[in-house]
Amino acid sequence: MKKILKKIYFSFLLLSLFSFSGCVKDTSLYLSQNKKEVNVDDYDKDGTGPGAVEGELTPGVQLVKLKVTHNGKETERRFKYFMPVSIVKSKPISLIFNFHGSYGTGSDPIAGVSMSDPLAQLAIRENCIIVYPAGEDTGAAVNWQNSDYHFPFVDAMVNYFKTHTPVVDENRIYTCGQSSGAIFSFVLAYYRSEVFAAAVPVSGQMKLAESNLPARAVPIRAFNGKNDNIVIHSAALENINAWANLVGGYFASDALVSDTLKIDNYKSYMTRKWNGGKADIEFYTILDEGHGVSWYYIAPLMWEFMNTHPKNATSTSIYLSSQLKRFDAVEGQPFSSEIRCNQGATLSLVSAPSDWTVTLSGNTLKVKAPNDFFAATTVNRKGEIKLRAQYNGKTAELSLPYSLAAPKTFYELGDLVYDADFKPTGIVFWVNPANVKEAKIIALEHTARPFGAVGTAFFTPSPSDGYGNTLSLVERNKEQNLGLNAATSGFMYAYEYKAGAGKTAGWYLPAVDELKLVDANLTAVNNAIKANGGAILDISSATGSYHLSSTVTNSAGKKQFNTFDFNTNPSWHGYYNVAANAADNSPNVSTRPIKRITK
Repeated sequence: MKKILKKIYFSFLLLSLFSFSGCVKDTSLYLSQNKKEVNVDDYDKDGTGPGAVEGELTPGVQLVKLKVTHNGKETERRFKYFMPVSIVKSKPISLIFNFHGSYGTGSDPIAGVSMSDPLAQLAIRENCIIVYPAGEDTGAAVNWQNSDYHFPFVDAMVNYFKTHTPVVDENRIYTCGQSSGAIFSFVLAYYRSEVFAAAVPVSGQMKLAESNLPARAVPIRAFNGKNDNIVIHSAALENINAWANLVGGYFASDALVSDTLKIDNYKSYMTRKWNGGKADIEFYTILDEGHGVSWYYIAPLMWEFMNTHPKNATSTSIYLSSQLKRFDAVEGQPFSSEIRCNQGATLSLVSAPSDWTVTLSGNTLKVKAPNDFFAATTVNRKGEIKLRAQYNGKTAELSLPYSLAAPKTFYELGDLVYDADFKPTGIVFWVNPANVKEAKIIALEHTARPFGAVGTAFFTPSPSDGYGNTLSLVERNKEQNLGLNAATSGFMYAYEYKAGAGKTAGWYLPAVDELKLVDANLTAVNNAIKANGGAILDISSATGSYHLSSTVTNSAGKKQFNTFDFNTNPSWHGYYNVAANAADNSPNVSTRPIKRITK
């Protein structure tokens, strides 16, 4: 047989609260610099300086050991900090935690910390103290994977700097990190939101997996390489969209995407930003860069964000947005759209067309189009619905376009068809050439089902009448009390699609030549399915590109399930018969219902 007909299903176990990407030792964190680019700050690079005084921080690079208790067990944890001799105690002092990437087991991840580090150089110019904690040696790597183990260490380090002089500004405590350290910075922004003013992760990501949101949304500016093959850029982008939505309170679609910009003497980048809501969330894509984003070049952008986002900063912007950006309706079509704005803002409906039904209840906008496009009173076929939000003396207005389409009296290939509740239900794949008011649609959803055993001597051989085939099969199931249902049978799944058990909404399992009609317009159909959020018909997978039909034939006394293969490989494309197995049944085969419709 030219394909493997059985599908293997895997069960995935959620191993932890977050999905962590693998990391490698990151040497870009400690890029060497020319001597002319280094401010010596009156101390040697090894941190040699005057002796420490109890309760006081010492200029230079210093090593500190702390006793930390986790689950009743005391361990010694280490970190280094760098404080420039030029620190100005009368000005706000920022504290920046820099969590390293993953190192090989047995390595000392903070051994190479020196004043040539980009953040140490920044500290000299910007009145900062930089903290370089050492992660856990798990036996496989030295990293920050076990978050619960590290929280007491972070709390102890923060307390250390609160109880030593010069005193840091508690509104200017920041977290950043590379790879594993970037993931941990996301974790701290989530679980220590009351401590950290802002987070700047580099080459990391965090997948949210619970609904308990932090009391405070921490501003985020994340940097990721477009060509990163360790923390995949597309996954990082997906996760920052989720962060903006769940933590920041934005709609992912509200991101402002920049043109291509350039970092001096480095590489080009693009930004995706959400601003004005609970917190600024920003995602920087470094083009032509992998996992090793250079901190030397991005450090000014990192500091720019930290410096402008102290914890006590109040927003000067106001956020107002709608889940739906416009309402393009047919007669009688209803919509419901979530409205988001700053917490505590006053939200009101400013204007709406009189012949549309428009209501604002709490943060939900409901819109219903007029029932008759041609009615004498229906004059508002196009216009705008306006909303207003007022917050802290500021006002924002939002205009949402609406339009009422003239009723269409015919079908065209690729049309999206709605059900009685105006929910998208199928795509037109065939129009009757003799009557353009008649068509057939294919479901937006994809599933896989066995055909269902109905008896070795029972056949539904029509290659063109899938509706008749399906009704015969359903009647057979009922008469013989076979007990087949939508979960165990492809034809029962199609029959009960969009309806309750034992009922039909007019859908059925297509005959094999009806699938051939889909194939005749496959590109247009797939484009329409994709544009409307459906699962496209597979054209490349050997086990997923052929689809079950209701055509079952007798081949020399052997039962054959007729399928049609949409695979672009010419040797596979076309009719494909699957022989019945010992149980008079087919294996799992891709299945989609179709339906006849008329105007």
